[in-house]
Amino acid sequence: MEYTGRMVFLTHSHSYFSGLIIVALGFLFMNGALADEFKILQDESEVTLRLMHDLTGRFDIESEKSLQGNFKVEADKKIATADKITFSVEAVATTIELREHHFKYKYMDAKQFPFVFLKNFALKQEKKSIDDWNSFTAELWVKNKMAPVVGKAKAKLKKEQLLVEAVFTTNISSFPIETPVFMKVGVNDEVEVRVKFVAVPDLEEMLPHKI
Repeated sequence: MEYTGRMVFLTHSHSYFSGLIIVALGFLFMNGALADEFKILQDESEVTLRLMHDLTGRFDIESEKSLQGNFKVEADKKIATADKITFSVEAVATTIELREHHFKYKYMDAKQFPFVFLKNFALKQEKKSIDDWNSFTAELWVKNKMAPVVGKAKAKLKKEQLLVEAVFTTNISSFPIETPVFMKVGVNDEVEVRVKFVAVPDLEEMLPHKI
């Protein structure tokens, strides 16, 4: 999915706020010492679960408009952290209705556990630029069970928006989930999770302190 920058969130002087936002983007890790809050735009988020099997090689389970959360950037420490990023299981959509229903309600038990959480996310800039892949650590919570994850992420500043991509792997067996079988075909234990979202400075948090 290509991000088109459709979201409009500046209601005052465009040039003034554009300058403010660019300065506030401590994610560029220049010389700033202030921690800034960023907000994920739920409508500009997507998550893909890539499952492997022996029949056709793989299939993807996708969801759009599925993420919520805030994260903090500490420019002086060159780190970005998030206490909790929330994924809505109900947002999952597949091209096969029965597969979608089984995933949501048989395997993920969305009625009892409607959300998956990525907690204690910590991204450390190790490369020269955030445009490069940098490693992160986090805790993945599924059905009240936690498994640590390690992955990679990168970000790109486009106008007033930060486009973020992240990839990590996890194992189905790490959680209380029955091994999925779709169309009588089982899947491998390892799952690749691919995340894309747009984040913007949280003006509600920033403006009282910046102006």
